[in-house]
Amino acid sequence: MGLLRVTVQEHGEVTATGVRLHLSVEAETFVIGNAALNGARELRELVTSLRTAGVTDADLHVHGVRIAGAGGVLGRQQKATYTLAVRSTPVQLPEVLGAVAAHRHAQLSRLDWDFEAFEASLPLAAQAMQRARRKADVIAAAAGHRVVGVHSASDSWQMPSTTIDLRSDAPMALMSRSRATPLDVGVEYSATQPLDVELTVDFTLE
Repeated sequence: MGLLRVTVQEHGEVTATGVRLHLSVEAETFVIGNAALNGARELRELVTSLRTAGVTDADLHVHGVRIAGAGGVLGRQQKATYTLAVRSTPVQLPEVLGAVAAHRHAQLSRLDWDFEAFEASLPLAAQAMQRARRKADVIAAAAGHRVVGVHSASDSWQMPSTTIDLRSDAPMALMSRSRATPLDVGVEYSATQPLDVELTVDFTLE
């Protein structure tokens, strides 16, 4: 009775199920929370374009607001910069980016992809187990033994890159102000990323 440890890797791909855009929007009006989506003119105009691109109200969230100007929050001359999160599907993304680029008060800082890496890793782990067993059978036979069971097994997977950093001193509006069309932002925004699974199995021999 003995143990034989085998490690194998499987390589595949995982496709994003969604994407989150993080924006900053400059406005002349200070409004708290999601009420700013309708209360601040600049945000209201942006939201109208995003809705046209297929974004729903449930996919919009104001994370915070920064006030600048004489007199602080109560001052008459103040400007507000809102931090806005927008959830989109990969299919909608080009239109959503175009909608953002058409607004001179909006600036995109980053994109965060949403991946179901665990679900995508399951078939790869199953394939890895099959390969590990075949490898163990060959090695055991060469040593005059045979595999009779699995003592232990563990797997791990490498998460795909989920963030595209687009921070720049120039707002997206400088790239395209004329109308809301699908936008080339100068980086590859692929919804498919590589996924690597590694499986280690201790087989029982006799």
